[in-house]
Amino acid sequence: MKRTGLSLLAVLLIVVLLGMGNPTAGQTTATPQPIPKDAGLNDLSKAYRVMFDQPILLPVSQGELRFLVLAGHANQLIRLSARRVSGNINFLLGVMPFRNEAEFAANPEASIPGESKEAYLAPVYADEATLTVRLPEDRDYYLTAVYDEAGHTEGNLSLDGVLSFVVQNVTPDSSFVASQALNAADGSSKEKSFALTFGKPITASLTTNAPRYLSFAGKAGQKVRLSVARISGNFPVALNLGVGPDEQADLSGNYVEGGSMTFTLPDSATYLIQVSNNRDALIIGQAVAGDVRVLVELLT
Repeated sequence: MKRTGLSLLAVLLIVVLLGMGNPTAGQTTATPQPIPKDAGLNDLSKAYRVMFDQPILLPVSQGELRFLVLAGHANQLIRLSARRVSGNINFLLGVMPFRNEAEFAANPEASIPGESKEAYLAPVYADEATLTVRLPEDRDYYLTAVYDEAGHTEGNLSLDGVLSFVVQNVTPDSSFVASQALNAADGSSKEKSFALTFGKPITASLTTNAPRYLSFAGKAGQKVRLSVARISGNFPVALNLGVGPDEQADLSGNYVEGGSMTFTLPDSATYLIQVSNNRDALIIGQAVAGDVRVLVELLT
């Protein structure tokens, strides 16, 4: 179920809980506006600058690279949201530090703090998704909503489409405290996965790099939303969702505090969720212990 060697930058070069909390200053209800056709398209010098709470209509096509940029601040909690409005593409949401042309020209050999760090959510078959991250420093960041080549596995998926995309400030929400805390033995292995009930959130403690396993029974055609959020500690969250050997979603990387995805289940089956603290993505000073909240909701 786990992707290996996936780099957000590599994806860009070859071509998202409910969130972690509630939007500050109210969630935007603005109508998404089309961006210029060539805005940031395959050209860093024309990077399209994204503003908070201003949704855009973002064309996404196989093999295209589109640069979106956001000015962020250290410790700022942001959420990227994307929803398909045309086509049935698989898409990937991501965030990574942006090394601009001036920085590169000043010192081509130097690296910026966190330049190799990234956060991404790659949900297969998702209609909409969110990615929540805490930015590590004051600087510009890539915000990515691109065609997911790795997730394009079915012949009926299109090669292009349009996403409604927006980025928002968010604040932690105490209502995300779950109604049921798992025991240490719950979900300790795939064979002992903890069965989730639609609409009933749980919390799971993570103290090592050993994942916790959760599951839910779904039917083909059901529309569900899966949400995960870190509610204590300061480790990056990792999550995989799949049925059998087939992966349906991959959330990983640095700075990840949570995410959500909404999709129609392709099969009647038991879906396995693996959630862990992403030890490989830990930055110096981050702890490995803490709690996560997981919720599966049946929408239709």
